[in-house]
Amino acid sequence: MPVTFKVASHSASPLNPISGTQRSDALIQYTRLHRDYVAVDTLHLSSLNNYHGPTTDSEASSSPGNGFPLTKLTTSDQSGFVRTILSAYNTHHNLVLRPDDLWISIIAQFALFLEKPEHSEALRDWFTDSKEKKQIHIECVYLSQMPSLFREALANAVVDKELVPWITPSFTTTTEQDREVASYLLMGALKQFFDFSCQLCCGIPSVTLLGCKEDYEDILRRIDYFEKFDHDDLTHWAGMLNATVQKAFVDAFDSEKKDSVVNAWSKVCSYRGGGSGPTYLSGWLSAFTFFGNEGVPVMRGYGGKNDPQRKDLEDYEEDDEDLTEGTGLLGTKAQFGLVDMSDIATGVCEVKIKVTGLRGRDDEEVDMLVVAGSSSMGRGKLEGEGDQAKVVVGTDQEDDTVFPVNAWWMVEQDPKAQAERKAAEEKRLAYYERLRNGQF
Repeated sequence: MPVTFKVASHSASPLNPISGTQRSDALIQYTRLHRDYVAVDTLHLSSLNNYHGPTTDSEASSSPGNGFPLTKLTTSDQSGFVRTILSAYNTHHNLVLRPDDLWISIIAQFALFLEKPEHSEALRDWFTDSKEKKQIHIECVYLSQMPSLFREALANAVVDKELVPWITPSFTTTTEQDREVASYLLMGALKQFFDFSCQLCCGIPSVTLLGCKEDYEDILRRIDYFEKFDHDDLTHWAGMLNATVQKAFVDAFDSEKKDSVVNAWSKVCSYRGGGSGPTYLSGWLSAFTFFGNEGVPVMRGYGGKNDPQRKDLEDYEEDDEDLTEGTGLLGTKAQFGLVDMSDIATGVCEVKIKVTGLRGRDDEEVDMLVVAGSSSMGRGKLEGEGDQAKVVVGTDQEDDTVFPVNAWWMVEQDPKAQAERKAAEEKRLAYYERLRNGQF
């Protein structure tokens, strides 16, 4: 049964109206994820074409047509989960979360951790028994079948047979789109070990936590899986996640713990610094952007051996309880730190797939790029509470609720645009190199 609880005494503020001239579709949302993603790329398919919002109605979430207006999504190059909670906190909007949003943001961070070659090599034996890349090849009728078929193929290919069930969400709120996003994140996480190809074959044509307590307890059990890898960074990160999920999510379903839950959510995030220097994010939300885009920790002061800023505790202010030993931010010994706002990582991962058999291009091997993860923030109007809560599409003036959106895109990138971007980047780097060498 979903639960709704008040964190602050003030009522929800409406979001700013959407521009009357604003338009949006899945391709436009894709271009907002990264500067290398441009409108001349060919979008073959996206889960946003059938996105219905954070509904608990399984029929609505699986039926085609009448989707959620994409003009109500805000997509950027930073995690949709993190940006959504920041928006709710900073501008006083109701917040709706599903266990799927929480879990996908976690595995997106794990995928970033594995981006660093040193990390992927350290964990290689968990995923493959080969020192060389293995080929994962599937055959399907439709592009939409790819995520589930690749998931099945990886389940057979990886050494650790618990990996794929662990990654794949299976909560009371989980939609097929969530499983698809998780599948592509899994592929992105394992791209150091596997290459992916597909042959298309012919065939016959407030805070409202959705789900139930058991869903979030399931996430706790899944977080314990990270301990198997015996890696210092993953162990520190898992400690933060355990404290956060228990205190801010699982306990929310226990009415006797209402006060402590409200207290936990009051510590979701805050800002330090600013002025002429960097602004830092603190609070438990920082655990969901622990790893940066290079797969290394960007959190400062968490206490691990790879801490980018191993400072003495006395350097922190006395009231920085989230940065000190003892009871810690959430009443556990989990030590949280600071994340530079400019270091908030992407919530998506990309993986390349070679596809043959496209209609009209039967003999051509096409390089596809799949981008998947926690991508956006949606907006709408919250009606009801608890198990009656639902987000509806209202007028712009009625929108008072935000929620994370998990999505994926399958594109064929324009080679000319790619070459132009590469040349421009090389020119930019050469300019700064000359500048550093005093050649001007």
